[in-house]
Amino acid sequence: MLNELHAARQQRDVPYWRTKTGHEVDFVIAPRRAAPMAIERKWAQDAFDPAGMLVFRRSYPHGENVLVAADLKRSSRRHIGGLDVPVVGLTHVAALVP
Repeated sequence: MLNELHAARQQRDVPYWRTKTGHEVDFVIAPRRAAPMAIERKWAQDAFDPAGMLVFRRSYPHGENVLVAADLKRSSRRHIGGLDVPVVGLTHVAALVP
């Protein structure tokens, strides 16, 4: 996943986000003057817990939320925990990243 993001962005810095209480987002893409994209990666899409993304969106309310799941056969969009989340496979990551 990290290699795909490096290739898509042509940059080596792909930060993550974590609070002192342990909420986290695996990757945050923040293009200049644009809302940050929050990306979570999971082996199985059913293992996704939106808690970290929900806390992130309280601080950064605008931007895309993406779930990358290894077990995914085709991309979809789901409403999870009050968030609109595109769910994609690893091969679709490059197309999402600005």
